[in-house]
Amino acid sequence: MEFVFLTDAHVRKSSNVRTDKDYLETICKKLEFAVQKANEWGAQLVMGGDFFDTPTVPDLVKSAVVRIMKKADKKPWTIYGNHCTTFNNVENNYKTSTYLLNEDETWRAFIPGEDFIYEDGSGQKCKVAFTRPMQNCGLPQLGIFHGFLNQEDGPNTFLFEDVPTEDPCVICLGHDHVQYEPVAYHNSVIYRIGALVRGIRNDSEIRTPQILRIKLKKDNTWITKLYDVPCIDSSLIFKEKKGKADKIQNDYQGIIDQIKAASAEDISLIQAVSMVSTEETVEYIREVLTETKNIRESK
Repeated sequence: MEFVFLTDAHVRKSSNVRTDKDYLETICKKLEFAVQKANEWGAQLVMGGDFFDTPTVPDLVKSAVVRIMKKADKKPWTIYGNHCTTFNNVENNYKTSTYLLNEDETWRAFIPGEDFIYEDGSGQKCKVAFTRPMQNCGLPQLGIFHGFLNQEDGPNTFLFEDVPTEDPCVICLGHDHVQYEPVAYHNSVIYRIGALVRGIRNDSEIRTPQILRIKLKKDNTWITKLYDVPCIDSSLIFKEKKGKADKIQNDYQGIIDQIKAASAEDISLIQAVSMVSTEETVEYIREVLTETKNIRESK
């Protein structure tokens, strides 16, 4: 019994910080690699949330994803992350692109409460868990969650107290884009392999994205191995951010004023609204902007 895990692809049409000529094509090539490997190993592809960067994406993005996912020999599984859920509320899932592809049977999108026993062709079984806290069941378990480890972030949280005390488990977490060493706790190992996408200018993006191959052996013990995803070197993925200084002054106050001016020009509408309004208002405006952008990009 085998699985291939990836997380946080954040698929979208374009990126204003990346050097890619065609950003969508770049991320799709990574997904193609994951599907190819899953087929090669006879494995089930599993994704840890935030597959899309926004709750709804343009048709051209969905079409590209459908073409790739339907090449999988086994229908892929995914869960909802904060970026592909509206207001962090599963009751709004029917409004999202992730839900649409679930209805189209491109993949199966799971929510908490939909845990099940998975059995392969040889009769071997494991429990696949999406609900925290996980419960002992007398079987090996594969846990798939979108959340920080031991750091409260509403529904996007996974704690040590959510780990079963007896069953041997592989627990895969999305949400945190940074890659960490596996963490052993009770009879379980928690994996945070980092995001498939590298889309933010920070030190954590100086890495090669990876997928995790997971195998349940006949004696019901788990083995895992990480595989690099083919991609360009991290030093080449971001556009250079250049600033222009007009009439540079020789005093510190002049430099500070220029930094303030640059910061003011770089601030986004969402960042500005966040300073003066509630989270609900910010989320509403973000939704409107996303819908407007999607309509424009679909034309």
